[in-house]
Amino acid sequence: MKKITTDSAVTEILGTMLLLLITISLFSLVYYSVFTIPEKNMSPAANIAFSIDQQNITLTHFNGKALDPNTHVIIFIDGFEYSNMINGFSDWDSNGNNKWNIGETLVYSPIGISDLFQTNITVTLLDRNSNSLVLKGDFYQEPEYQPLLQTKVNPIAFYQSGPTILISVAGELALDNVSLAYRYSSDNNTWSTYQLLGNDSSYPWEWNFDFPDGTGWYEFKSQGFYQSKREQVHSSADVIFLYSLMPVIVDYYPNNDDSGIELNQTLSITLSDGDCDGICMDLTWYSNASGTWQQIQTNTSIGNGTYTCDTIGLMDDYETTYFWNISVTDGITNVNSPVYQFKTRNENSPPTSPADPNPAHESIDISLGPTLSWSCTDPENDDITYDIYFSSINPPTNKIANNQTVTSKYAGELNSGTTYYWKVVAWDEHGDSSEGDIWEFTTVDWTLLMSDGFETGWGNYQYGGSDASRSTSKAYQGSYSARLRDNSGSYSAFYHPSSGFDIHSDGYTNMKVEFYWLWDGDYWYNNEDWEFWFSDDSSWHLLLEIEPYDGIYTKDTWHHQTIYINESDYSFPTDARLWFECDASSNYDLVYFDEIKIWVK
Repeated sequence: MKKITTDSAVTEILGTMLLLLITISLFSLVYYSVFTIPEKNMSPAANIAFSIDQQNITLTHFNGKALDPNTHVIIFIDGFEYSNMINGFSDWDSNGNNKWNIGETLVYSPIGISDLFQTNITVTLLDRNSNSLVLKGDFYQEPEYQPLLQTKVNPIAFYQSGPTILISVAGELALDNVSLAYRYSSDNNTWSTYQLLGNDSSYPWEWNFDFPDGTGWYEFKSQGFYQSKREQVHSSADVIFLYSLMPVIVDYYPNNDDSGIELNQTLSITLSDGDCDGICMDLTWYSNASGTWQQIQTNTSIGNGTYTCDTIGLMDDYETTYFWNISVTDGITNVNSPVYQFKTRNENSPPTSPADPNPAHESIDISLGPTLSWSCTDPENDDITYDIYFSSINPPTNKIANNQTVTSKYAGELNSGTTYYWKVVAWDEHGDSSEGDIWEFTTVDWTLLMSDGFETGWGNYQYGGSDASRSTSKAYQGSYSARLRDNSGSYSAFYHPSSGFDIHSDGYTNMKVEFYWLWDGDYWYNNEDWEFWFSDDSSWHLLLEIEPYDGIYTKDTWHHQTIYINESDYSFPTDARLWFECDASSNYDLVYFDEIKIWVK
């Protein structure tokens, strides 16, 4: 290893220090030279803001150094230059120190410009001392927006039930207005000319349309407008549209949420399609009676009307809610009804069996024109109707009344000495029934002696008094009846003549007189009556006296009357006579008689 002497080491250290001192001296010289160069004049440091309104440009000094009054203000408005010194503005030196200080403003109001917001503005402040910018600011208008002249009618459903729909057009909000035109065709082949529906001047672009030409095809096209420009007329329609009256459900049964409905109730629906001529629809019925929704019936190729659906075996549980609906199509429109529901009735008890027959069971000598009667009740107080079967054959199969509500029925004119059979079937409002026993009775063995209906004359009678007459105003059968009223202050009557009729020679012991009578309710008053008399060998006997106004007899209704006359009470002569008399106080107290029959045995 080379040994470094002390002398050489000292020499190297001194040399290194000398170089370092030279280097430091050079750097110190450069630094001094930089900071001793004279400064160039700089623009004053100030914060200036400018603002505009419709009429004024305002410059506000709000921070930094005060500006010299000779500072140059240059304003360009749409390329036109306005130039002035600060001291050329009025009211700029509010504190009077001839400097533009913080808080002081310059205001420029150009002449002939009504709205500065519609212009392009450049503001420049130039410091004349330093010939440099203090401020430069720009206000540029965006180029005017030109909306796209392109509109189109929005899609419309292919059918519509009317009477009015809303038609809308797609188009830009900035348009001045949009017009809508339409044309019509009944067959989508021959079209009318386009007609202007209207102009809409505000967004959204829409119109109400009420199908002025009725059902058929319609085409629409739109056109947009902006200032003096208009959209090119569309070469073809924007939308083609069929207006068709779709099927409408007019009525249905059972009504929704009804309760107490019969088991296996027949469903009913009434349909109407305004442009359906004859066969036009298909109807499908659905129910969830099986636990899932299923199709239960279809009616194809049907027209307007009412249709039913049988549910036997489907809806047969008491107190159960059932759901149903229908779907109907006319080939263009498919309409689904709401889901209807109803609840079936409680389990029901039928009416009691009809009882208490009259005539009584197995009774005899019953009149030849009896009224049948009976009694019956229902455990739930349901309304009851009755079917009555009546015949001379046992069991009776001839139904003489159906669904009648009263518990009586006139049996008609019967044969004498004949046994008749009858029964009653009672129905409640739920369709449950009870059948009564078969009853029987035997009529009396009467012989018809004479009958008068006054169709061709007075027959076996003659009349007394001007107020007794044959009349066509009222008649029980045929066209005529016998009418009585007071005889201008006295009675009027009709009666058998003095020769009478013989009920002695043939040994008759019983006589029955049957007839029908009616009183005119508009003219009868209290204490006025009519009478029936019988004459034997030498005496007249009053057998019946009726005051029609006593409230027992209904006015203007034919009443059936039967009077029995027995030889045990009166003698039966060879010249028996009957007398019908009206004894009233007014010419308007009218009573009518018809179908008078005399029976003997």
